Formats: sequence, C-alpha cells, structure tokens
Amino acid sequence: MTVMNPDKAGAASLETIARNGSMLRRIAVRIPTYLSDIRENPAWLPMFMLARTMPARRMHWRGAKPVRRSQRAQDTMFAGVNCQDVVDALRMDGLFPGLVKM
Repeated sequence: MTVMNPDKAGAASLETIARNGSMLRRIAVRIPTYLSDIRENPAWLPMFMLARTMPARRMHWRGAKPVRRSQRAQDTMFAGVNCQDVVDALRMDGLFPGLVKM
C-alpha cells in the first residue's frame, strides 16, 4: 500500500505520485502538463520524445551549427588573481566556506 501525501486541496502532489505511483498513474497525472506544453510550443513534443534516445541526440549534434567563437577576446575582470590560489581555496573550503557537513 502506498501512502500519498495530499496537498491543501486534498489531491496527491505530482512529486508524491512520481515517487509512489505506478508507471501508468505517473503518466496520467502528467498529461495536462504535456498538453499545455504542446499548445505553447508544438515543437516540444518531438524534442521531448526524441531527445530521450541517444541516436536522436547524436543526429542533432551532427546537424547542429557549431558554436561561433567570440570575435574578440575580452579582458578578464579578475586581473591580478593567482589562479592556483583560487583552486587551492576551492579545494580547501568549497564554494561556501561556512557550510559544514554533518
């Protein structure tokens, strides 16, 4: 028996259904979202279906235009910063020095 936590209106949340529901139930509750996405952008459906397969991804990667390089390299806003000091600090402190793992 699966326990579903209802929201304030008494309906089970999509997150709860995604964790505890059967595959058909998960698909069924997402249909309204999929329909609104299709109405908003009809190209979404083939992208959604095909992007989940590696052959379709590879075809897209081969057919996509290469990214243009910047015409002119910009000066860095970090002039005078020693790159190795930054790397060492990140390795020692992480991204947020006050964050402590418990």
